Amino acid sequence: MFNGNPQWGIRLRLWVECDGKTILGPGRAELLERIARTRSISAAAREMGMSYRRAWQLVQSMNAAAGEPIVLATTGGAGGGGATLTPRGIAALAEYRRLIAKLLANAQEPPLPPPPPAPSPPAPSPPAPSPPAATPSPDSSPLSPEVPLPDSDSDSDLL
Repeated sequence: MFNGNPQWGIRLRLWVECDGKTILGPGRAELLERIARTRSISAAAREMGMSYRRAWQLVQSMNAAAGEPIVLATTGGAGGGGATLTPRGIAALAEYRRLIAKLLANAQEPPLPPPPPAPSPPAPSPPAPSPPAATPSPDSSPLSPEVPLPDSDSDSDLL
């Protein structure tokens, strides 16, 4: 469950790198676990549905990126070959799994309470008073005083 929705879930993908080169990630960690259990790169690859060549490339890239062996492989012979994790490989895998478990545990803790609501904006200030309107004088009319009105007795002014 995530954010109150039971259909949502949390997944993490974590990579351990050295100078930008991946040492461990989900698939590599799984490969190391299977190598540790089967004591064989070939058997581990088969279990994962991976080619031996790809598994061998991953082992070589992990060893190179770490700067020291994570997996020791021995060639076949009368006793057959095999592969084992070095002490550094065992420690790196354990630390990777511990970190993943810790991150998942922290991610699945109950969510934090929602933040308090944002403060409401201040109430708008009342509008500034408008200047007083000019009061008309008793002699004024709606027409401009400069415009003379025609004399109603004289028709000549109208022509």
